[in-house]
Amino acid sequence: MERIVTEPLALAGAFVVRDPGWRRKILLGGLLMLLVNAVGWPVALGYRKALIGRLLDGTDRPLPDWSTGILHYYLDGLKALGVIFGYLSPVYLALAIVLWWHGVGIDRTVILGICFFLACPLLSPVSFPVAVAYWTFFSPGYRLPPILAATLMLACGAIVFFIPAAFLRVSQTGRYRGAFNIPAAAATIVANPWGYVRAWYHSVLISVVGHVALPLAPWGIVWCYLGIIFIFNSLLDGNSKVCGPGSWYGRLREGDAIRIVETGSWRLVRCVNCPDESGRTPILLELGALLVPLPDFLARLFVPEADLCRPRL
Repeated sequence: MERIVTEPLALAGAFVVRDPGWRRKILLGGLLMLLVNAVGWPVALGYRKALIGRLLDGTDRPLPDWSTGILHYYLDGLKALGVIFGYLSPVYLALAIVLWWHGVGIDRTVILGICFFLACPLLSPVSFPVAVAYWTFFSPGYRLPPILAATLMLACGAIVFFIPAAFLRVSQTGRYRGAFNIPAAAATIVANPWGYVRAWYHSVLISVVGHVALPLAPWGIVWCYLGIIFIFNSLLDGNSKVCGPGSWYGRLREGDAIRIVETGSWRLVRCVNCPDESGRTPILLELGALLVPLPDFLARLFVPEADLCRPRL
């Protein structure tokens, strides 16, 4: 029986298939993440920034084209990193002051930690929790008092919780400096607190799936980044000053709705009205309320070739 995808989490995972070139575009992002992580992560952040305007304006295909250039996305991604670590800088500074006050110097362990996170910037957001854990439980010298460590972690958690609201200001203004308008960002949360919490919950779910999809994690990370942008920017849906009448949020509820049917295989469904560039219909895995588009080689393992090549209905 045919179904129309309407659940917010399902749409966040599946909306990419409305772009016939979704496989190619996510493939390139995943390759950059896999081969050149130091470049691939900022590029992924910049690429998802480009996605925002297309979602809100309803521009042609939802996913940005790579023809804009990797350098453009990389530079945009560095600006996004500036927002993230600009917000996190107070807790890093507080930890540094505490350590300096107690005479902790830069030793071999610190240097190795810095080198690791510079070589793998994708993991840099967890550098603060790792540092707090090290100086609380493993340091051979000074150790943070548990109450101070907990306070620092709570402060970090509160900032991380707030950061998506700051990026919504980027969506509204088109400028990264808009992210630092703290009162305006806070107003976004106050206006829809439960929606914001739900967006966080859905983002965690889709992020976990994307990151644990070994050995396809690089591509899964790019996919989940796109889904997270879809989830949080859906909070702006209905704001006529930001979302045009033909935004992808509206289109996916109306004429461009995603229609799926069961394939007969366990938890696999076929999207009947979203053929890719080669005419294949996407196969998606149902994980509860989440829909995960499968790479072509996995789809072929479970679904007959005739189903993959069925014409658009």
